[in-house]
Amino acid sequence: MRFLGGYRNAGYIHRVCAVATFGYFFAHIMFAVYYIAFVKRFRFNIFGPESMVPRLKDFKDVYGSFRWFLGLGPRSQ
Repeated sequence: MRFLGGYRNAGYIHRVCAVATFGYFFAHIMFAVYYIAFVKRFRFNIFGPESMVPRLKDFKDVYGSFRWFLGLGPRSQ
């Protein structure tokens, strides 16, 4: 706490950082809405190549990587 200037300053820094976090969160949401509405048009496939939903191959790769890390198998591709 001494490094931050005491409890009062630490609380102030915490609140300023919270406001900044909410600011860039809302900026990200606004950019995503703008991008979908005006640039790309919404054509999202939940299991498509642009999705962040893991597929079966992802789980197989994780399993293979752990086996390789532990020296129990070859490196997964």
